[in-house]
Amino acid sequence: MDSPEKLKAKAEEQHVVEVSFSPAKDVEHQLKDLKYVSGVSRVGDKFRLYVEDASEAIPMLIDFCRKNNLKIVSINTLKPSLEDAFVKITV
Repeated sequence: MDSPEKLKAKAEEQHVVEVSFSPAKDVEHQLKDLKYVSGVSRVGDKFRLYVEDASEAIPMLIDFCRKNNLKIVSINTLKPSLEDAFVKITV
């Protein structure tokens, strides 16, 4: 039990990188195996990668795309949501 702001602050130790690829492929299992990635979820056509350091994870993600003939359609870094905080606390 805590305020939403304090719960989100606890989750900020983990960064979220949201990415979509072309061609759209089911690569969730491969993304989970990447270094720096602690979790992956799919939201529509995008994948959310939970990482400790986005600055290390993004270059690794670019290499992953090159090796798998994927193009990045969009990529964003997100602040943890209240849902992300809940998942982190309860897992």
